[in-house]
Amino acid sequence: MQDLDNVLDINTPLAVVVVDANGVILHINRWMADWSGHTPGEVAGMPFEHLYPEVLTQGWPFGPAAGAPKPSYIGQVSSSFKVLDLPDVFVLHIATPRGRLDSLLCFPHETAHGEPSYALFFYDQNDGAKHHRDYARAVQQLQRVQLERHAALLCQLEHTTAQLMQNEKMAGVGQLAAGVAHEINNPIGYVFSNLKTLESYMQDMLKIIDAIEHVNGIDDLRQLKRALEYDYIRNDIEDLISESEEGVERVKSIIAALKYFSYTDDDTLRSANLNDGIKSTLLVAGNEIKYKANVVTELGDIPNVMCSVSQINQVVMNLLMNALQAITNSGTITIRSGHESTWVWFEIEDTGVGISPDIQRRMFDPFFTTKPAGLGTGLGLSLSFNIVKKHHGRIDVVSTPGKGTKLRVWLPVNPEALPAS
Repeated sequence: MQDLDNVLDINTPLAVVVVDANGVILHINRWMADWSGHTPGEVAGMPFEHLYPEVLTQGWPFGPAAGAPKPSYIGQVSSSFKVLDLPDVFVLHIATPRGRLDSLLCFPHETAHGEPSYALFFYDQNDGAKHHRDYARAVQQLQRVQLERHAALLCQLEHTTAQLMQNEKMAGVGQLAAGVAHEINNPIGYVFSNLKTLESYMQDMLKIIDAIEHVNGIDDLRQLKRALEYDYIRNDIEDLISESEEGVERVKSIIAALKYFSYTDDDTLRSANLNDGIKSTLLVAGNEIKYKANVVTELGDIPNVMCSVSQINQVVMNLLMNALQAITNSGTITIRSGHESTWVWFEIEDTGVGISPDIQRRMFDPFFTTKPAGLGTGLGLSLSFNIVKKHHGRIDVVSTPGKGTKLRVWLPVNPEALPAS
């Protein structure tokens, strides 16, 4: 990406001054240096109106003179001097040692640090129509640099957003890790206990089998079976095996839910059912929820949607944890799903403290949180909003302070089938 100063110095056949929002000179190109008799180093940091005080009577729009009458505008232009993609058009003139220079364009752009700055283009009116071609060339060069910078910033933003999303997911997994470990440890615990009991039963059964070769008669064998409680062992073995199978299935289901929740599909869209994501997320977060809220599920018969599974699962988890944290002591979380036409929705409703209208306007802003320091990053809802937006969906909020909140997420069945906006 070319440096802006190099573009102004090498590729711009006009006298150019770059000033900040206060009118302080940041740079002049070599043509302006020739006309002004000053080097770039001499004028850097100097207010432009100190060098050319005549601009103060012409509506100089920067610094202390910002409230003065605006310069003479040509055509429909912006008078706010915001950072825009197109230049503002106005007329100024200055007197230099080499003669008069006229300005026609003020091109808003950004410094390398993202601060607003403005390139003022000056031309020699004695050059006739040549300056029009020079202006067009200069603006084209600056717009190209601006586009390159925006592309680089967009790439950096996408990378940072992806990293934040991954960090938020890992933070969520870390928060739930103890609960998931507990959910797995319980069935593993009684499966292990059942195996120890079965080991003891096996020793008794082997004694009965081995005794067949040594007993004097069938009555002795029957007496041994009664002494070892054979009938009880036989019935209990069936129960122990059944319980162990249930425990193993429980562990399998938790691992499957974890795998589904953490599905590493990046941005890949694939056909998936939102109910599966909701169920897996509830299974993963179950231990975290059950001590504070009763969960009610009312999942409808919904069609699959094209989505990034891991990202939508992250939205479900974020909204679920947000609902849980909104409940002060104990309450109810209701999860529903349904569809209308070519849209599928799911909603999470809690009986928590609710959200005031003022907070609702800011709740999806990055890093905004009402939680005490150290208890919230302020990224969960913001990332969820961006994920849903990326899927061409939306989030509706209905909340009553003191009664609870309902967040409904709408997703198109097939984003590619939506009409172009």
